[in-house]
Amino acid sequence: MRNKLKQIVIFLISTTLKLFWIIPVKKNRVLFLSFNGKQFSDSPMYIYKEMLQYGNKYELIWAFSNPDSIVNKKKVYYVRKESFKYFYYFCTSRFIIVNDTSNIYMPVRKSQVYINTWHGGGWFKKVGLSCDNYSDYTEFEFKMKNKQTTYFTASSEYFVETVLHRSFAYDGKILRTGMPRNQIFYQENKNEIREFVRRKFIEEPDTLVVLYAPTHRSYKDEIPPLDVKLLSKSLNKRFGKNVKVLFRAHHLIGSFDIDSSLIENVTDYPDIQELLLACDIVLSDYSSCMWEAAIQYKPIIVYAPDAKKYIDSQGFFLDMDKWPFIVGQSNNEVSDKILSFDMARYAREIRKLVADTTPYENANSVQSIVDIIINK
Repeated sequence: MRNKLKQIVIFLISTTLKLFWIIPVKKNRVLFLSFNGKQFSDSPMYIYKEMLQYGNKYELIWAFSNPDSIVNKKKVYYVRKESFKYFYYFCTSRFIIVNDTSNIYMPVRKSQVYINTWHGGGWFKKVGLSCDNYSDYTEFEFKMKNKQTTYFTASSEYFVETVLHRSFAYDGKILRTGMPRNQIFYQENKNEIREFVRRKFIEEPDTLVVLYAPTHRSYKDEIPPLDVKLLSKSLNKRFGKNVKVLFRAHHLIGSFDIDSSLIENVTDYPDIQELLLACDIVLSDYSSCMWEAAIQYKPIIVYAPDAKKYIDSQGFFLDMDKWPFIVGQSNNEVSDKILSFDMARYAREIRKLVADTTPYENANSVQSIVDIIINK
């Protein structure tokens, strides 16, 4: 009953907002949202920065839920999400660039181009309609979102099949351009960016930098914390280097149970792609940031003490025992597998795994989206 009521409310809001349709769409206006207005980040940010080269030819607008919390919004024209101005710009922008499935109550006209760049390369974890326990409202939500969407970008053919088709039930137009935010891993100046970012966090260039980026779980407080001291000791013994652990919280979490004296919290760092480029190892659980590590062929450590619970509630497209990563369901298991890690074997397996997905990531993914904007 509650879900039905939510659907009725969304329908009424969407219908009411169509009053803005009496105002013509402005052909050179582009609206950007990242994580439902929470950030100035991700693929929308990369596209926005590329669009700046066209000067005043395009009107570029961001929508932020809490503008005061956006630390890197200098010189960005923005409106507050859910304000009158936001509704006006949303309904009159020729192009709308997003990276999630929010805003389902916002009506999109046929003359508008709505591009969803999504915020994860997909891969193993199930989401949306591929989960066994999805609700009628979830199905309604994706129907509404798919109705809005003109294009979805895709990181790989595996993403198209598992996420877009099976998880989102999306059968619309797909841009097999790669994720715009992942262009950074293929740019000619990637090594310069990598070294610049590393110098912000380490003094010794040969330090082994680990990025710990766990995903969102509603029960995060029940998860045994990562033993950072044991992790660092094991990595030091296996690789013979000093270890620096950077911690990045999921955008839906903001905090995590971890010993802050042994890590550096980089949650507020404006661009996680730069951190993924700068680190040597990615440590996560089920986060899709493993995709970004894999396409760089970097070692991946999975700390998953809640694996059984996560599998029962959400599940994976590929069973965990088939992942080529260092996978442990306890701190001791992670430590043991680090000490026995075979880098040469891993290099072969990760390259095959990535190749099997038919990846579309490349050095021109941002420009591919910009070309659609300037030529449409």
